[in-house]
Amino acid sequence: MYIDEVYQKERYADMLREADHARQIRAVKALSHKPFYKPALTAVGVKLVELGNRLQDNVETVTPVQMIPTNECT
Repeated sequence: MYIDEVYQKERYADMLREADHARQIRAVKALSHKPFYKPALTAVGVKLVELGNRLQDNVETVTPVQMIPTNECT
């Protein structure tokens, strides 16, 4: 009888955890579909593109530097 009670309690606890997890997923999905997030994401996306373009410009103008010392200098 004791094992059955423990099993039932564990099953109930698992069911509660799964329900809570499903509730959290639904809440995140509901927030991601709200329209006020889209302008903010667009602004962030524009800034990321500008940053990427600046980084690309810097990478193209940099000359490579040899990091491993050679015996040519000595």
